[in-house]
Amino acid sequence: IIAAASYPGRLEFWDARTGKRLHVFSLAAELFSELRFSPDGKRLALACSDARVRLWDVESEGVTRELKLPPSRQPGDSGRSWFEGLAWSPDGRFVVASRRENGIWMWEAEAGKEIWHGARQGTVAFSPDGKTLVSGGFDQCLTFQNAATGAVRFTRKEERHAIDGIAFSPDGHSLATCHHSGAVYLRDPKTGEVRKTLKGHKEVAWSISFSPDSKWLVSSGCEGTVRVWEVSTGAEVLCRKGHEGWVLQADFGPDGRTILSSSQDLTALLWSLRPSTEGRGKRPLETLWANLAGEPAKAYRAIWEMADDPQVTSDFLRKKIAPVKIDVAERRVRTLLSDLDSDDFGKRESA
Repeated sequence: IIAAASYPGRLEFWDARTGKRLHVFSLAAELFSELRFSPDGKRLALACSDARVRLWDVESEGVTRELKLPPSRQPGDSGRSWFEGLAWSPDGRFVVASRRENGIWMWEAEAGKEIWHGARQGTVAFSPDGKTLVSGGFDQCLTFQNAATGAVRFTRKEERHAIDGIAFSPDGHSLATCHHSGAVYLRDPKTGEVRKTLKGHKEVAWSISFSPDSKWLVSSGCEGTVRVWEVSTGAEVLCRKGHEGWVLQADFGPDGRTILSSSQDLTALLWSLRPSTEGRGKRPLETLWANLAGEPAKAYRAIWEMADDPQVTSDFLRKKIAPVKIDVAERRVRTLLSDLDSDDFGKRESA
């Protein structure tokens, strides 16, 4: 399911497989500045221009909860609220919203109970374990907070222009930010220290999103492009062009094979991540094998081409890659296999 919102208070649902519009609803608020599905896809959070976050039940097709913020007291305010950030906790229990005039607010979604609020601003993102909330915006600061209490752990001052997007990789190994300068940074998820700089967008980079397997990152920008990056190298492997306006949002689909982007040109586009093979015949597996060790963009194309014929490719790879001989006691192996299902992240990671 794809959810799309537009002025005035129009909420639409589309079938992602067929492109068919399923339902259209009208809500009381004029504008929706942010909308996010819960992790299980059963609820949709809508950050609305009347200073409310509405929770929409996908199955019953209606608003089940309204989370209200205080009205703005800013001079010359139009009366419309514009939210800079909206996020669900990984377990779907909590909703966090950020509005420049009011700061950051967290609620328990089911009961609508306020948990905490603080005088921070900008876009927001939860760490995969739900214990840390990171925020940042026009203050050019990355703030790491205790998600449960809102207590600030530390703030990292950035001299890299305003922060427009923040995202943790699902595996917790990377933190990404995108900026008004057009730069995208891959960072240490615990300290915020920059590890890699991804250069491609000429102006503002509006949004970022990791693939479900954490191997790829997608970003969108002012020049109307959607760019896919290899996380391990920071190299661009694919660029999609099709929007006529700023691409304000781009997100990976749950299967990791598609990207959904939306633009000021009033279109949403669903992209395949498979590179075009137009004008190119089927290449020998030996050529594709050599490309796997080459530059990231060539390796990316080779992966997709090899996936076209999985049986033949599997037979080919078995001849190229010898099974690893594990010189470990059987009891130790059984313990490691058991630890892969541990509730403790460190123990799982170690195993």
